[in-house]
Amino acid sequence: MRRAIKAMRAVLTMASVTILFALPSGASGTRMYSATAVSQIPGQPVRRGRIVKSGADIRLEYTRNGKQIIQIVRPTKGLMYFLDPASKTYSTIKGQAVPEQSVTGYKSPCPPNPASRCQRMGQAVISGIQAERWLISTPGQQGGSVDILWDPARRHALSETFPDGRKTLMSFRAMETVSGRPTERWDVTMTQKGQAPIKGEWWFDPDLRVVVRQSIPGGESRRLDDLKVAPYDAALFVPPAGWREVAPAARPDVPQIPANN
Repeated sequence: MRRAIKAMRAVLTMASVTILFALPSGASGTRMYSATAVSQIPGQPVRRGRIVKSGADIRLEYTRNGKQIIQIVRPTKGLMYFLDPASKTYSTIKGQAVPEQSVTGYKSPCPPNPASRCQRMGQAVISGIQAERWLISTPGQQGGSVDILWDPARRHALSETFPDGRKTLMSFRAMETVSGRPTERWDVTMTQKGQAPIKGEWWFDPDLRVVVRQSIPGGESRRLDDLKVAPYDAALFVPPAGWREVAPAARPDVPQIPANN
C-alpha cells in the first residue's frame, strides 16, 4: 500500500505548483499570475509560499528554518537566483538554457534518462480526450513497459498501467469555479490487485494550464490561494540593484528545486 501511495503522489504532482519543490508544468508562456501556494501533510505544520509566474519565469518566496528565501528561475536563460533579503545578497546558478518551446510547447512523457525506451504507439480516447499512447521502459524495470495514455494539452498522464498490474486512472468529473475561474475537476483512482482502490482529486485551470488544487491519498493536500492573473514587473525576476553577489557554495542551506516536469 505504501508503494501504491507513493506512485499516486508521483502522478498527482505532475504539472503541479507546490511550495519549494515544483515548477508549473505546461503553463502557457503568455500567462502571468501570482498565488499563495499552500501544502499540508497530516501532523506537520502548514507550509506557505508566494509564487509569481510570468511567461517561462517564476519567482518563489518562502521561509526555511526561520529564514526568508527568494528563488528566481529563468529556464530559457539557464539562470537560477537565490536571494537572501536579510543580508541583501544573492547567488547565481548557471545551467543550460531551455528553448522556449520546450517550456511552453509540446512535451512527451518520455523520461530524461537516455537509457529509457519510449515508444509512441498511436492514439486512444479517454474522458472524451484524444490521448497519445506510449510504452515506456527503464533500465532495471521488471516485467515489461508502462502503458501510458498521455494528454499533451495538460502535459499529464490520464492513464498509467504498470507491469505488475497497478493502474492509475484519471476521470473528468465536472467544471467548477475556483478563485473565480472555470476549473476542471478530476477524480484519480489507483487500483492494485487484492487491495482497495486509492483515490485522489485534481483541479486544473485550462486557461492558465496549471494545477490549482490536489488531494493526495494519505491526507496530504496542496492548493493555490489568492490566485490573481495580471502582468508583473520584470524587476521581480532579477536580483535587486545594489545587492551583493556571493558564491553558491556559501549558501548550503538553500534547497534547489528540480527541473520542470
